[in-house]
Amino acid sequence: MKIKLLRSARLALLLFITTLKVYGQDSFFVSETCKQIQALKNKDDVEEQLKIFRQQSEKHGPDQLKNALEKGHVKSPFIFYYKFTRDLDKSCSNYKLGIFPIKALHVIDIENKLTKVETDSLKSLVSEIGKEKKVYLLVTTIDDYYPDTTIKEFCQRNINSWGNGRYFEKDNILIAISLKNRDIYICTTSISMKHLTNEECIEVIQTIKPYLKNNELYNGLANGLIAIKEKL
Repeated sequence: MKIKLLRSARLALLLFITTLKVYGQDSFFVSETCKQIQALKNKDDVEEQLKIFRQQSEKHGPDQLKNALEKGHVKSPFIFYYKFTRDLDKSCSNYKLGIFPIKALHVIDIENKLTKVETDSLKSLVSEIGKEKKVYLLVTTIDDYYPDTTIKEFCQRNINSWGNGRYFEKDNILIAISLKNRDIYICTTSISMKHLTNEECIEVIQTIKPYLKNNELYNGLANGLIAIKEKL
């Protein structure tokens, strides 16, 4: 019963996030929300936590999100709220709503390493390859793997919840890159690995690495995606 309630709360919050006015992230936003959760009589009450999240988002979200978007700190409301719920989950012991998945994005630049022009170009390339090769491709920049400890764990945990592979014959493929940690990993599912083997993933990574050494993230990703296309 508790699991069903938690799932319902997450769905309700995800729907709320998608309809929130796009204008919402700093430590104050996280700490104030956590304090209100800790003040609950029943700190494990998921419905009450959801109410607090909604109230906080309506009160602070629009201004904080607008500020984050204008400063270029995030490129999407989904990324903003992913980081917000991740930080809550990390720092607020009583928070029970979990980390919300990022949906409807092929290029998930969490660390803000790409320009808008580069992001749009990669989106077009990913979309083109996806349609031609019948695969759902995702690219993400990530430095904080929480709640995972490695980029591989992070990649494997998110590939299906962030992807949309059920509508594509060859399922999901996720490229995760951390410039800060000098990490790169390519995830496949039980379906996509039949079309892109582990050995081929390593070959694609070797294609990308020289560009990363020269801080050419966009060129590395673009050439990596083309290499994947050639192997599918």
